[in-house]
Amino acid sequence: MKKRLFYILAGILVLSFFIDKYISNFFTQIRYEWLTNFMAYFTIIGSGFVVLILITAFLFYVKKKNYLLISWLSLGLALLITWILKNLVARVRPEFGLVAEQGFSFPSGHTTAIFSVFPLLYKHFKKFSYYWLGFGILILLSRLYLGVHYFSDVIAGCLVGLIIGEIVLNMPKKWYSKLFKSNNP
Repeated sequence: MKKRLFYILAGILVLSFFIDKYISNFFTQIRYEWLTNFMAYFTIIGSGFVVLILITAFLFYVKKKNYLLISWLSLGLALLITWILKNLVARVRPEFGLVAEQGFSFPSGHTTAIFSVFPLLYKHFKKFSYYWLGFGILILLSRLYLGVHYFSDVIAGCLVGLIIGEIVLNMPKKWYSKLFKSNNP
């Protein structure tokens, strides 16, 4: 992936702290029952465990099991770093959430999970990666709509996920053989 994307997301992250409240207020004002049900569905399927199941099922379906360890390592490391960041920053969630969430807000674990496997998909399954990106954006919007995250939380989640996914994807091949005792790309 292009470094420019990471710089753009980092810039958006910095700016997002200044507009967090405005975006939260916007989503609070456009709440409708049908949209709430739709967003609640998407927020459930964006959890780390469901992302693990979805990416595993996809890789089995396309008969590319050799990418499983890369996707699992990306997802696992990204979620671990997110957990550490959540506890270091200890940002309280927005006060008008439609669903109950535990823990701290920054960064969003849902968006981290979705975007941690995106670099792998973009490099090896470009056509499918655009569907995954759309799915990721729906998850991101669902977290904002349901009021469980600020805009900066979801942008930070995207950034953490993409960075960890890129790092794992670009690890030297010899590290894979040492880490997993297998031949992975």
